[in-house]
Amino acid sequence: LHYPLRRQRQMCIRDSQEALASFEKLIQAQPENITYQFYQANLLLSEKKSGEAIPIFQKILAGDYPLFEEQARWYLALAFLENNEKENAKTLLEEIKVEQFKSKEAARVLSHL
Repeated sequence: LHYPLRRQRQMCIRDSQEALASFEKLIQAQPENITYQFYQANLLLSEKKSGEAIPIFQKILAGDYPLFEEQARWYLALAFLENNEKENAKTLLEEIKVEQFKSKEAARVLSHL
């Protein structure tokens, strides 16, 4: 019973590592492509590599990328929380307006900070 679960987890780890390597290659080929960077940062965050994801999300928020602005703010706040930077996370969560991406979740997280 445990073997299939362990095998599945190993496959997920390998898939994530392969995906990160693929994003690195894509970004090297097209460094201006913010879409690749956004998804790379999300993958880094999901792999508990918030320290690596933070500067990518910050770059997205600092630029003029309205397509990813709301999502980048939310995920950057999560990365800050994972990195134990609660004040930075709180500032970003307070910027999330009603009806924006993850606004209800942001309010819930803020109530616990």
